[in-house]
Amino acid sequence: MQARLPLKHDTSGNSINYATGATYGPDGAMTGFVSGNSSTFAGITNTYTYNKRLQPVNMSASAPSQTVYSIGYDFHYGAGNNGNVYGITNYKDNTRNQSFGYDQLNRLTSAQNAGTDCTALVLQSKTKFWGNNYGYDAWGTYNVAASFLNTQLRAGAYKTGEDEAGPLQLPLAPTLPINGLGQEVGSGVTTLALIAATGAKGGPAGEGEAAGGAKAAAPKSADPEPAPYNRAEHYGNPATSKAASEVRTSGEGQPCPNCGETMKSGTKTAPTAQHNPTLRSHYYNKGHKLTPAERRAYARSSESIEKNAVCKTCQSKQGAAESRK
Repeated sequence: MQARLPLKHDTSGNSINYATGATYGPDGAMTGFVSGNSSTFAGITNTYTYNKRLQPVNMSASAPSQTVYSIGYDFHYGAGNNGNVYGITNYKDNTRNQSFGYDQLNRLTSAQNAGTDCTALVLQSKTKFWGNNYGYDAWGTYNVAASFLNTQLRAGAYKTGEDEAGPLQLPLAPTLPINGLGQEVGSGVTTLALIAATGAKGGPAGEGEAAGGAKAAAPKSADPEPAPYNRAEHYGNPATSKAASEVRTSGEGQPCPNCGETMKSGTKTAPTAQHNPTLRSHYYNKGHKLTPAERRAYARSSESIEKNAVCKTCQSKQGAAESRK
């Protein structure tokens, strides 16, 4: 028998019933309950309905004097329903209706809500309305997020990164009720959670299925064999970067953290900058998937370089050991 939500009440003397009147469908999924019922308040009635594929159709919560929320899901039922959520209708505020687009591999390509007033703010000065496009590289890795929040972008202009509203904010995945098996109902919504998890700078490929069965990117059989590592060809000359120069300057006259020798320019113990992880390790891990421009930019960034310099002798030894791996 499937576990069902027990009735809960307040034992502190306030006589508040946290959950009463729970109802369930034949499959064990919750179809409703009343929360917050007390001697002075009738409570909030929560209702959930599902289609024949057990995907959520409508969810609502209403008190005697107002509707708390009321939303509906569009899975394209009967017209290519494969678990993806194509729309979420907000019956309380239609400007917050959401729509989503997917490519032929069921990867999220666009997400936005219906509002167009990009000056409207909610809590913590976040924009009420949002919209993003998503892109993927040849390996299926999520690597592009273009925001079209502001009026100019909605009018047809296009740019990436930050806009007038500030840094790119990915939408959060709506929360779905849990059925008797402890599984999320209507798993297509979790596609948003998968995309959000990658971050705006890219991240792990969306492979397989997200929680509850949401289809993400098609599984990759295997990465293509990368070309043999060549520092100059693949990463250019990061030693000329501003970040490397600052590390060498700060290391001048300081003891090498590895051997203790004083680091001095023009000698075998000259201060040098080193990458962590090494560029060789970075290349064979994920760097070979980047474009040449992206690899060079990474190698010259302060995030890729250790804050403390090491002497030239120690770096040479480390490089020789690395090449033998």
